[in-house]
Amino acid sequence: MESVNGLNQVYGTLHCGTDPGGVCDETNGLGSTVPCSGSTCQGNYHTYAIEVNTKTNPQTLTWTLDGVAYQTLNNNTLGAAVWKSAVLDAKFVLLNLVSSTIIRSSVMYCRD
Repeated sequence: MESVNGLNQVYGTLHCGTDPGGVCDETNGLGSTVPCSGSTCQGNYHTYAIEVNTKTNPQTLTWTLDGVAYQTLNNNTLGAAVWKSAVLDAKFVLLNLVSSTIIRSSVMYCRD
């Protein structure tokens, strides 16, 4: 999840499988965006979460902002092997704060 370029938007994206292409459309990934409501994303407190639910059929991976879901993917969409690798296998959490990043050209402000 990220908010970039001072835009009042949060992006949630799953990257998985084969690059380029694959079930996650790499290098784009499977993503969705939502604006922060009530107050802007920048300089305000918001709750961000990603929830894996393995007790439902299909199993789901859901992104939320302030308790409201804005994207859900499921194991049927990704297929068993990719779901296991991307969602169920052990992971490390990386918290990254950057002042500049590369994101889809549709939201990047580029200089010549």
